[in-house]
Amino acid sequence: MLIIVTLVLVLGTIIFLIVAVILSLFLAVRSKNPNRKLPLDDKWESSYDAIKNMRIGWNLGNTLDACNNEPNENSGSTPYDYETAWGNPITTADMIKAVKEAGLGAVRVPVTWYEHLDENNNIDEAWLNLVNEIVDYVIDEGLYCVINVHHDTGENGWLRASYKDFDVKSVRFVKIWQQICERFKDYDEKLLFEGFNEMLNDDGYWSHPGDDAFKVIDRYNQLFVDTVRESGGNNEHRNLIVATYACSSAPKQINNFRLPKDRYQNHLIVTVHNYSPMQFTASEAARIKISDKISFSSKIVTSMEYLYFAAYFKFLNVPLIVGEFGNTWKDNPDESCEYASFITGLMNSHNMTGFYWDDGGMHRLLDREKLEWVRPGFVEAMMKGGGQVLTAR
Repeated sequence: MLIIVTLVLVLGTIIFLIVAVILSLFLAVRSKNPNRKLPLDDKWESSYDAIKNMRIGWNLGNTLDACNNEPNENSGSTPYDYETAWGNPITTADMIKAVKEAGLGAVRVPVTWYEHLDENNNIDEAWLNLVNEIVDYVIDEGLYCVINVHHDTGENGWLRASYKDFDVKSVRFVKIWQQICERFKDYDEKLLFEGFNEMLNDDGYWSHPGDDAFKVIDRYNQLFVDTVRESGGNNEHRNLIVATYACSSAPKQINNFRLPKDRYQNHLIVTVHNYSPMQFTASEAARIKISDKISFSSKIVTSMEYLYFAAYFKFLNVPLIVGEFGNTWKDNPDESCEYASFITGLMNSHNMTGFYWDDGGMHRLLDREKLEWVRPGFVEAMMKGGGQVLTAR
């Protein structure tokens, strides 16, 4: 009898400690949300509703984000030369129509801006017109559209999570967003702005960048929100997407994220990128052991990753987008479809959505010239995992 009582007491103590830890985490994370007591805004679709209504999304990758890393021989002559510099064709309304007809609900349009700025940081009118043209293709199909500041960040970008030259670079960053905001201020809730893509520190570290880098990320996120809100028109209410360091979903980057202040509740979304399980999704060029099959153990590890960052942002009371996910094609249609269903199923189970990274190359999903989906059954599997109606062929 004494043994039973002792076991009950020990078990009760363990349960109490687990509950206490979870409660402490909940309170600690909640304290990082400065917008909990702000007024609600009933004039505009909330960030939560936007996530739900987007369904699964698609990235128009390696297109308007192309810059001078691998330009073609004509790159730089016209905006269309930049658009096609990384091997993809000129974007057409029919491409976006194909995305709509597949049942996908949103298109992320990554945009790189720095090669289209003059000495006063004014955006070239022709480039801005091209961005506008493609945004209109998306909006005209009734899809959600996300535009951002893309390869201005990253390993080769000028925009860094660093205090070095912050005063100069932050002015440039704000000037870019002021012009974007002015151009699109009358667009409705189907257009979302994403502050920046995968910002790294001066050393280009993808992990463990140091405390200053996390603080600079917070400052750029706040600058982005403030700039958009002050620009007038529908931008006062527009749903905005803010990023972790490197858009990482790793625990250290997640734990050091701070939600920026806003004017209303429920108009911010956090984005992370996740290509787990890397052993399956990465190419042979990656410095890890690659497999063309998705293992049970890798599913468990990936599920735990999603459980952690989903719980964190749920406690923070902000919805989440996986802005990029996808796998390298290894001539493995069955395993590829298994991955698609599994990963979007994870997103769906945690009330988030994701955007497949289609670069037109090893991650290609849509043949943009033939307007055909090149992976048999992949889009159907992706939509099924995300709990959507199957319409793709």
